[in-house]
Amino acid sequence: MGGDSRVYGKCACIDTHVKTVGGVLITDSRNVYDRVLKPYITPKGAQKRIDLELLTLKESQNHTNLKTRWVNSQAMLANSITKRGEDFQMCRFVQLGQSWRIIHDDNMFSGKKRKGMGKEVLDT
Repeated sequence: MGGDSRVYGKCACIDTHVKTVGGVLITDSRNVYDRVLKPYITPKGAQKRIDLELLTLKESQNHTNLKTRWVNSQAMLANSITKRGEDFQMCRFVQLGQSWRIIHDDNMFSGKKRKGMGKEVLDT
């Protein structure tokens, strides 16, 4: 594995295989989601480091057809393993028989706003 240029030295070869599997990056950051949707990102100012990382993500999207979706923070299943005190997503996941879905919200209401409106985590 340590340096086989026939396979690992040719990015196009790897991209061809990666394109055969659909991929979705799910984020609960409106800032990241909105910026990734823009056709161009210009790294500058206080967000320069983040912009450089987003450029890498955009390049991956262009080469592999990676899709990006936004969910409200209450529906972000990964929060249960990355944030202290947010185990309710994983508990709900177990209650639902280890089934989860990505909710499309045209209004992109935050988790707090949805909760205030009386909506459950996975209501459409």
